[in-house]
Amino acid sequence: MIFLAICCVPFVLMDTTNIFVGVVVGGVGVVELIGRGRILQMDPTAGRMLAINQLVLMAAILIYCAWSIYVGLQYPSELATNPDLKSLNFDIAGLEKTLIWVLYGTVAAGSVIYQGLCALFYLNTGRRLRDYIQQTPPWIIQLQRGG
Repeated sequence: MIFLAICCVPFVLMDTTNIFVGVVVGGVGVVELIGRGRILQMDPTAGRMLAINQLVLMAAILIYCAWSIYVGLQYPSELATNPDLKSLNFDIAGLEKTLIWVLYGTVAAGSVIYQGLCALFYLNTGRRLRDYIQQTPPWIIQLQRGG
């Protein structure tokens, strides 16, 4: 995730939306690395933190998709002004609008499913870790934590 955020840096000057994407992806990546460390230290609260992190990522993706749909539908289609496409007697602008809805709607739905399931996984991981810590002798937990 942090690598993806760094990859956004050259494109930030081209579009302000990329600033949003870079900051969110970078932040989510940092929190993910912190959460991983806390899971390895057997901190049961890390599951909740990682679940919230997935919900933040989902919200960011949904905002991005909604913005992209808004921008894509707000302006007239550039394809409709192409003289070669006009000769086809086909509503290319309508097709473009439909494809915008389908593309960003699919991404949004996929994000809700994937990030939602990841959030549930992390919540369950925290619960399982809490149960494990309660049922395991303290000396074993200390040994597994590396201390």
